[in-house]
Amino acid sequence: TSDGAWVSTSGDACTAVNAGGGDGVIAHATCSLNSNSADGLPFYNYQQDSGTSASLDCPAGYSPHLCTVHSPWKGNLDSTNFNDVGVASDPSQCEIDDCYNWCRLSLICTRDDDTGTRGSESI
Repeated sequence: TSDGAWVSTSGDACTAVNAGGGDGVIAHATCSLNSNSADGLPFYNYQQDSGTSASLDCPAGYSPHLCTVHSPWKGNLDSTNFNDVGVASDPSQCEIDDCYNWCRLSLICTRDDDTGTRGSESI
């Protein structure tokens, strides 16, 4: 059981966190180079927000790809949009309200113009 996951503010690492009393977590991630799309803008856009209520939207020209929430208080993950490991079922609804103490949202957006080249490797 997890109490969520987040991407670092630099966007180069992701972390899954074991819930209190849990048996541990095993994080899986695919890392991709953030190359530019055909219009010269970065293919990926990363955002983060935290607080008792938090919400994130992609900027113009980008679409939501992955939204996650993390909080040390597992009860904060009792939300209709997030599963028990903190991943949103609908990343376009990247928001959470009424968190005890705090929640941290992470949103990864992808450029709508998907003609750029990107490299990826599994870790």
